[in-house]
Amino acid sequence: MKSFTVLLLVALAALAHAGTFKAPALSGKWHSAKKTYDLSSSSMPITLVLKQSNLKALETLVLDVSDPTSKNYGKHLTAAQVNEMTRPLPETYRLVHQWLQSENLAGKARATQGGSALKIDATVKDVERAFNTKVDMVTNGMKVKARAGDYTLPAGLEEHVVAVFGMHGLPLPHNKFVASANGPASVTPEVIGKTYNTSNAHGSSNKKNRQAVGEYQGQNALDTDTAAFFQKYVKGASAEDAKLYKVVGTDSQGYAGVEASLDVEYIMGVAPKILTEFWGYQQQDFCKDMQQFTAKILDTTDAPNVFSISYGWQGQLSQLGCQDNEIDAVDTNFQKLAARGISMIIASGDTGAAYAPSQNTLYPSWPASSPWVTSVGATRFVNQDPSQPEMATDQFGSGGGFSKMFDRSNAKWQEQHVQNYLSIAKGLPPSTVFDSKGRATPDVSALGEGYEVVSNGRTMAVGGTSASTPCFAGVVSLLNEARAKRGMSALGFLNPFIYSNPQAFTDITRGSNKIDRSGGPMKYGYETAKGWDPVTGMGTPLFGQLLTAALKK
Repeated sequence: MKSFTVLLLVALAALAHAGTFKAPALSGKWHSAKKTYDLSSSSMPITLVLKQSNLKALETLVLDVSDPTSKNYGKHLTAAQVNEMTRPLPETYRLVHQWLQSENLAGKARATQGGSALKIDATVKDVERAFNTKVDMVTNGMKVKARAGDYTLPAGLEEHVVAVFGMHGLPLPHNKFVASANGPASVTPEVIGKTYNTSNAHGSSNKKNRQAVGEYQGQNALDTDTAAFFQKYVKGASAEDAKLYKVVGTDSQGYAGVEASLDVEYIMGVAPKILTEFWGYQQQDFCKDMQQFTAKILDTTDAPNVFSISYGWQGQLSQLGCQDNEIDAVDTNFQKLAARGISMIIASGDTGAAYAPSQNTLYPSWPASSPWVTSVGATRFVNQDPSQPEMATDQFGSGGGFSKMFDRSNAKWQEQHVQNYLSIAKGLPPSTVFDSKGRATPDVSALGEGYEVVSNGRTMAVGGTSASTPCFAGVVSLLNEARAKRGMSALGFLNPFIYSNPQAFTDITRGSNKIDRSGGPMKYGYETAKGWDPVTGMGTPLFGQLLTAALKK
């Protein structure tokens, strides 16, 4: 016992010199709460993400199994195979466990994310002691939450713990929902079916072909609203078709959020009889929500094939309390989900090119800007007439542009198309406000105005890339249904397939995203063009052509 104690003291001494992680400055309406709170026994759960192995090899594998020209196309990994391939080294586990023991936290930790993360049911007192920090309460006038100041990790652990979630994170700012006005064309599942030729496609309640929506920020969907929507807008549907297959996390039946109502009704309405799940994460910490959400998918051996996410942020992520290492940790999870063959379909944002004068830069939306997800922009009908072609939405700005966080080294599938745009585009913003080498979004688009939604018993017309995203996700599930009937795997990570099949999309060449969230003009943005553009991506789906491409062997 004495020798063990000596060894432990020596090890802890080696970890004594710590690195400091600065708390991002509070922004927007957030400020320190004036009221004094006794936080010593308050709960403050945190998550440690550990350094993982073979991520470069995983990247190569993902691109191979997602390339339609590869002999390995569609040969996705199982959850166990991903976990085994990326498992942290024994030395990482040893040092982290040793430190947790010294802080009396080992008994409060449990593995998640396939063993590459540890969730710790800590108290504020635990956090302050273990991370050498001070926790205070902050508020935006509506919400109050605990937030750490600068914190430290012992030197020697920094290379083994790549991110700590739960210290600084804040929720997305509350944006007024994009309510359709000024006479947009009414969009229903029937209109979508006629526009994209999906009217005769449907699922078969096959448990191996499922889809899901991810919901955050306190959003819930009422079962009664979905039932009323199906009765009103989905022809030939049964009462059973309007029921969610499963809820993971939370979906309170007290009050509906318009966002959640829209997501559920249109992913299900576009793809009836595809089993649909609701994954709710309501912790009011967007970056942590994304980590917990993706970790839960990774821990689910039979997760849905398609996820639709209508949330994101077009701005500095530090405004949400997100650190760069946290963003990288979530991105690694997206990469692992791509290896699993799971399609992550995410809204490109509603603030156009999102020019921020104070930073003199343009902001595409995150997490839609990850190179391992598919980003969806928005369109409308010309003259608001469903018999007319589509153009870029102008009720709000279809989010898009070039990431400064991710370059195209992992997005080579879009390189030729993006270079073509840069060579022909008219009126590009100054090179000082965007990075032409960045991962470019969106990848595709769909109708995004005038969606008829039932929420809290009331029918309303709403819009946004929040509408186009579940619509496109439903289309992907219909493609997966056709593949499943032939014994083929799910499409998985979509982008290499999308960019190698331009004939399967209607090219949108009218409109721009020099438009803000309210439909007003913006100083800088991008114009649509022939081929891919950072307003509508490769265009809107042609289901027949997509089906032909998806069923190729």
